[in-house]
Amino acid sequence: MEKKNSHIEEVEKYFDLYHVDVFQFLITFTGNKSDAEDLTQETFMQLIKAERTLQNIENPKTWILSIAKHKAIDQYRKRKFLIFFQEKLLHQIPSPLPSPEELSGREETKAELLNKINALKANYRLVVILRSINELTVAETAAVLNWSESKVKTTYHRAIKQLKESLKNYSIERGIYHENA
Repeated sequence: MEKKNSHIEEVEKYFDLYHVDVFQFLITFTGNKSDAEDLTQETFMQLIKAERTLQNIENPKTWILSIAKHKAIDQYRKRKFLIFFQEKLLHQIPSPLPSPEELSGREETKAELLNKINALKANYRLVVILRSINELTVAETAAVLNWSESKVKTTYHRAIKQLKESLKNYSIERGIYHENA
């Protein structure tokens, strides 16, 4: 019984340290606060059920985020596709009191950006979330995704390149010209 109590205390310690990071990752991944809360709880419940000592884990944060990633992917498979990045991405676009015309254009651009991100294949979306939104290092992202660091770098580069190309095509279609595009 004492061993079980020490395991629960160990999980509680990691919950206190990492639940915010797990929740932020999951809300970004799912785009839904309620789902993120449920998946965060499921992630830590899995740690309790595992009854595996967490002391020998080299980087508990990335290991726990990896569990959260698998929980989110499982949910994704059950529900098909949910809109990703919804809240987080929209709040990252700067908004210095635009005119009504600018505001209308921005809303359209934000919506198109979300559409283009949602059109990326799943691996590209994952690496963009972890690297750009959750601001994980290449090494941390590699650990969460169980990839090599070079695969993370390559996939991230390809995802950004595809996103830029997609947005460039959108701008051309709308008659918007950006010299640096």
